[in-house]
Amino acid sequence: MPIVLAVIAILVLGGVAYALTQRNNSTPATQTTNEQTPAESATGPTSVVESETEDAMEEKMENSDDSEGTVKEFTITGKNFEFSDEEIRVKQGDKVKIVFSSTGGFHSWVVDEFDGAATEQVNPGKTTTVEFTADKKGEYEYYCSVGNHRGMGMVGKLIVE
Repeated sequence: MPIVLAVIAILVLGGVAYALTQRNNSTPATQTTNEQTPAESATGPTSVVESETEDAMEEKMENSDDSEGTVKEFTITGKNFEFSDEEIRVKQGDKVKIVFSSTGGFHSWVVDEFDGAATEQVNPGKTTTVEFTADKKGEYEYYCSVGNHRGMGMVGKLIVE
């Protein structure tokens, strides 16, 4: 009895997959547009679903593991001469957002190799953010730019793969 149910389930799923494939192959792709009618403008933006060919869907599936261009957010805390995270890993092309706060002392978060990738210096209880694109692979040191904190070991490693 369980074997019969399994065979029926496989046949049903196969039929659904075949029907979807045939529909995608016979339906022309629709064009995405950002134009809105006056009625749509009053209710906000709308989304248009775009039909795709099987090849285009397969390409998206293959690239779905590629996180290029995604935002990676890290919450990092600084206290006297150390960061809460000693290592951050991202992929080349990722947009990186650092949410930085201090729990003890006056601190910042800086990585020189990415232009403008530096937070403000903050007192305990304050939070600041910085966003940048990790556009080159490698290992880079991030550090606190206050006084001699970097020399006292307030450093970490940003790894861009």
